[in-house]
Amino acid sequence: MLVARKVLVLALIAVLAAGFAGCAQGPAQPKTLVIANPGDIETIDNDRSVGPAKNAIINFAEWQWIGYGQKTGANDVLMSDTTKLVPRVVESWKVEPQPDGTCKYTLKVRKGVTFHSGNELTAEDLKFGMLRRAGLERDWLENTQGFWFASEDTCKVIDKYTLECTTERQGLFLHIYTQRWVLDSKLVKENSAADDPWGTKYLAKNPATGGAFKVTTWVPGVEMVMERFPEWWGPKPKLDKIVWRVIPSVSDRVLLLKAGEVDVAMDLPVKEINALKGTPGVKIVTAPSTNQLFIAMNPQMPPFDNLKLRQAFSYAFPYQEVIDNIYKGAATDMPGPVPVGVPGHTQPTRRFTTDLDKARQLLQESGLSNVEVTLTYNAGFQTHEDIAIIFQNSLTQIGVKCNLEKLASGQFNSLLLKKQVPFFFYEALAWIRSPGYILNMNFQSTAHTNQWDYRNAAVDDLLARAGLENDPATANAMFKQIEGILLEDAPMINIAQPNFNLAMRDNLTGYVVQNTELHHFWLLDKK
Repeated sequence: MLVARKVLVLALIAVLAAGFAGCAQGPAQPKTLVIANPGDIETIDNDRSVGPAKNAIINFAEWQWIGYGQKTGANDVLMSDTTKLVPRVVESWKVEPQPDGTCKYTLKVRKGVTFHSGNELTAEDLKFGMLRRAGLERDWLENTQGFWFASEDTCKVIDKYTLECTTERQGLFLHIYTQRWVLDSKLVKENSAADDPWGTKYLAKNPATGGAFKVTTWVPGVEMVMERFPEWWGPKPKLDKIVWRVIPSVSDRVLLLKAGEVDVAMDLPVKEINALKGTPGVKIVTAPSTNQLFIAMNPQMPPFDNLKLRQAFSYAFPYQEVIDNIYKGAATDMPGPVPVGVPGHTQPTRRFTTDLDKARQLLQESGLSNVEVTLTYNAGFQTHEDIAIIFQNSLTQIGVKCNLEKLASGQFNSLLLKKQVPFFFYEALAWIRSPGYILNMNFQSTAHTNQWDYRNAAVDDLLARAGLENDPATANAMFKQIEGILLEDAPMINIAQPNFNLAMRDNLTGYVVQNTELHHFWLLDKK
């Protein structure tokens, strides 16, 4: 009897223990990706923002009308394939060159795509996005290259799911729409006003798009939280939640990554990336890049309105020292204004090499004396500060006093938009790999991205004519001519093309290096 009771008690304990174990495990925990970002998100209106602060929106918004395929690069790194266009919310398209030299594009919208508001995506939304960019003067490039500027006459809704666009020539039109966010026009219009027809005030702080993840909370200066949107038209994401956490300190981002408190650490300097290699639980995704690192000199602001001074500074820069000691070789020398690796790159020899004697001679020829300048950089980029200190020493050796100014990301970008910074670090990555696109973006006199305010009528004329040229060889000859002018004018010190690097926990899979080098985190899985 006692034996039987003992067996019964032991059995009951076993059942209870199993039950408690089950309770302890509970339901499956949501997969949350935590990203440590160096700066706050100033605005989420992509049509009104510049620089890295804007890019959080792109990491969760419905971003691509048309997408790029994928390919496997070196070290089995997945990368976007810019030679292959694939359907996204635009599920098909037709290209019809016309006898008069124009080109007609017919875009078919995918049915059943739902915005986060619940509104359905239609052709009217795509048209609104085109007209909004034109209204906010963001499509200078398409206009100056002579093949696209959205208007009521050139952008027509044929039916609920069909949009027809007519351009001046067949050019980069489809590639441009691999990098345009998809706006909920109904929601934007409901929150616009007579003095703000494009809803800029609303869109600065309120998402009006679709995508795999939806913003649920946003505490400025602290974090933005996004949760999976169950009605998204695409493949179901493997993550449940994405958290963008503001962590300004580089050392804090590194420590949190090592401890597994965050899954991704953004914008780490090269020396931190190198130090993290081999760290248990951490991996580095790396790939060659067409990202351009340069120091801009505004020719409209003294003393940089002096050509001889700009050339002197270009000779004073320690190019190889930066590549060897700052980037440890993980960067490509960039001898000219079109990056190496872009089709049509003419690979000019470096116009300026490090030559302090030549720099002193040109500074004397400038007629300027007791030169004092301020070199400004974004606080979110520690590498820029490291390079600035080296350059400051070189300028001291040619008799120039150089002060260093570190600005918070929001302040830095705000001043650049106003073209009020005479001498500053900048990194520019052209999302479309075309010499015409890159040269227009950086040097066309009215381009909003020409934040160093370079103006040259001959360059503007060549860019406009090259944009209308159907013969690639003739266009490339014009681009080479433009490069020669720019190398002589020296509005910027062309430094290098740093490799793409991203530090993350090694249990993350599925990362794809995009041509934009933005982060499509909805593709990831967390093991």
